[in-house]
Amino acid sequence: MIARSLLFILIFSSLLHATIWSQWQGNQQHNGLSTTCGDINTLDLKWDKTIGNSTALDKSKEVFSLPLTPGSFEIYNYSGSKTYENSLADDQYYAIIADILYGMSSYWERTQYGIRNFKYHFTVFNSSNAQMFRLETTGNYLTNSGTRMSGALRGNGVWILGIILWYEGLYNVGVIRAYDDTGNTTWSLEIRSVPNQRSISMDKNGVVYASCDPGYDYGEDVPAAVWAVSNGAEVWHYNFSSGSGYNGFPVVDDKSSPAQVYVIRDSTLNALKATDGSVIFTYERATYPPAVASSGNIYLPSDTKLLCLSKTGSLISSYTASSRILGSPVITKNGSVYITCNGKLILLNSSMSAKWQSTQSGITEHVNLMLGESDYVFVHNPRTGRMLCFGDVSGFKNSISELPKQGLFTASPNPFIDRLSLLLPYSACIYSLTGELMRRLDKGQCEINTSRWHGGVYLIKCGNEVKRIIKIR
Repeated sequence: MIARSLLFILIFSSLLHATIWSQWQGNQQHNGLSTTCGDINTLDLKWDKTIGNSTALDKSKEVFSLPLTPGSFEIYNYSGSKTYENSLADDQYYAIIADILYGMSSYWERTQYGIRNFKYHFTVFNSSNAQMFRLETTGNYLTNSGTRMSGALRGNGVWILGIILWYEGLYNVGVIRAYDDTGNTTWSLEIRSVPNQRSISMDKNGVVYASCDPGYDYGEDVPAAVWAVSNGAEVWHYNFSSGSGYNGFPVVDDKSSPAQVYVIRDSTLNALKATDGSVIFTYERATYPPAVASSGNIYLPSDTKLLCLSKTGSLISSYTASSRILGSPVITKNGSVYITCNGKLILLNSSMSAKWQSTQSGITEHVNLMLGESDYVFVHNPRTGRMLCFGDVSGFKNSISELPKQGLFTASPNPFIDRLSLLLPYSACIYSLTGELMRRLDKGQCEINTSRWHGGVYLIKCGNEVKRIIKIR
């Protein structure tokens, strides 16, 4: 194969790309699991507002959004109040991974002959919203040459980007590339197939799975495929035989044995062995990517049905909704499943019987479901920017009581401004005076960033002890 100059151009050509990068299943493996969200038999609608086309959650109980009018990003707390806004010089599209915010932008120079030159950026911010690094390059549409970016993921200490190399009709192929937190390349692998905009997942061992569309390479057609890459080396790739549809996210199940990867192509679910890419089973009529329970069972939307399949593809049970299911399901830590259909959010138990459904209507098209900390469920419409937040915090308020203060743990400084150091003999929770859970913390020593918290009094409950701490600005 003829060597190519990998002039780095990150392209982010449409708002659609940003909307699908939201953590729609609660974690970067895209497998539907949440480590903290349980299920409640009755949820209340906490708020319903239009906040942006691209949204994501972080671990600090905050919602990041790109407003419908580009040029800024906003941060909301779980109560629906805006806590931060940052206006930017150019159009930016944002998502968040592991408390690190990243953005993409594009710029076209319009001449009398139409769009000609283009410029693209990839920008990463830390948890204090300070820029970590920014990559920039340019290209030209009249020569039909350049490089596009499609898919991004933060994992295993690096940024993984899907890149498309494109030159004057001679080739249209892909690259999977890793960058460190200063923007330097750590490894790169040309894979020929074209990473699509739903392309990248990672397992707990750092193996990257890229879902790719067909390409071409000097007259040779390159089929759609799934690639597995580890530290810049190919582990395996699986070529699809035909089809013109898109590939969905590679949904990784590395929590049950054997590890498997699930990818939808042309409305068919393909179950692949994670070690070598061999086919375990296929299932037709899949409408959205599945979610995988800790048991390994697969919850797959199929038009009006939600199917529960075993790891070998056998049908275990199913739920038939009154209308088409409108997105991928999400699974709670207790094994229950949330879906949306017919304008409602529905909670199913592990036996696929409906336990609860919302009375609110208006959820009438594709949505992203996200599980937040402490039994919050978010329903987001990426086209309209509408976000519905469901939750029940009455139990949290009742759990905060004055108990003897025996000095079992420390929190300093107190008062604090933007950082708080803690030494915890047990796991702990930090609440506002209204009962809102701000953070869950494991036992041990830690330091947390509180720069986005409002000034005021907070309570830390650790074991049988409660301390008051004060945030000042």
